[in-house]
Amino acid sequence: MSLAFFHAIVRERRRFGPVGWNIAYDFNESDFKISVKQLKHILVSYQDIPYAALHYLTSQCYYGGKVTDEMDRRLLIELLHVFYNPNVVKDKYYFSTMDYYYIPRDPLNLTQSLEFIDSLPDKNDPELYGLHPNASISSSIL
Repeated sequence: MSLAFFHAIVRERRRFGPVGWNIAYDFNESDFKISVKQLKHILVSYQDIPYAALHYLTSQCYYGGKVTDEMDRRLLIELLHVFYNPNVVKDKYYFSTMDYYYIPRDPLNLTQSLEFIDSLPDKNDPELYGLHPNASISSSIL
């Protein structure tokens, strides 16, 4: 679920224009799918999760391969640290200061997953994307 949240964040930052990314990148489903495939392989193959390797593959190869701006690359790497870290597999992991954005501790079945998604707010604050609250003004202008 952490990877799905990461994917949504990097895609949605585009709507903030140059405040979200210096260059508009087309992160797409293929970036997500290859990352999921690699994540599954690593989780099955290793007893201890090699976060550094997983982080490198996802941030530098799968998503970062299309990032050409150095500042955008640094941002992508830092964003991924929020979603790929040892705390994610512990109790409810909040990746935002807002109480409703968290990774549930227990695995969810399809019905529970849909209920969880439905419980999330329809409109997201810029803080969720790591942006200043005034970023919503830029988003409205675009």
